Amino acid sequence: MYQEHPCFEDPDAEEAKLWRYMDFVKFVAMLESGSLFFARADLFEDPWEGSWYALECYAKPFGGFDIRKVMRAVLARDAEAEKTRHAVSCWHLSEVESAALWRLYAQSQGGIAIQTTFARVKESLADYREAVFIGKVKYIDYDRDQIKGSNAFLPLLHKRRSFEHEREVRAITLCCLAPKEFASRQGISVPVVLDKLIETVHVCPWSPEWVGELTKRVVQRYGLKTPVQQSKLLDRPPC
Repeated sequence: MYQEHPCFEDPDAEEAKLWRYMDFVKFVAMLESGSLFFARADLFEDPWEGSWYALECYAKPFGGFDIRKVMRAVLARDAEAEKTRHAVSCWHLSEVESAALWRLYAQSQGGIAIQTTFARVKESLADYREAVFIGKVKYIDYDRDQIKGSNAFLPLLHKRRSFEHEREVRAITLCCLAPKEFASRQGISVPVVLDKLIETVHVCPWSPEWVGELTKRVVQRYGLKTPVQQSKLLDRPPC
């Protein structure tokens, strides 16, 4: 279930729109399993994910020995271990659909975007027994900015400024599986109430019309009344 946490900064409003872009196969897998996939935090492509490099250390050098380097090294080791225990679901915070993210995450003609809200995500997790924390990612310059604090969640809530276009909101949970079992998987499936989670399903802007019709039938087959609509990103102006 959703729980608040001081390290997590909420979106500005309960009705703030969140988007998740995926291909059609992953969309059907979500409907079939009735769950949301949370990826292992140690499998993200960005090598800076979960880094403590920007940690603000308050300790001062003593007798020519810089204890701050030791603190960073210890925390870096611990951060790598922590990443193997956390699973993450990533969402895009925006009032409108993103042309950039359509091309990044839904390149095929069968791309799908789920649109929900911050409030809906929280409600959809009500039946999950483990704690799920949700908050906005902060984008920083790791050579100039600093991460203040030493909570294990903080490295997973910061990214390089090169990724600011993602405007990411992350749902994070600690994995309840045994370490060896978790290590053998790409992540975990977290049960959700799909009717509460999904507000609207958007079909890729360059998909042919039949893909939209197929998507509608699939949604209905799983007993959902969620509206399905073709993206209007490529619509021409009226005059």
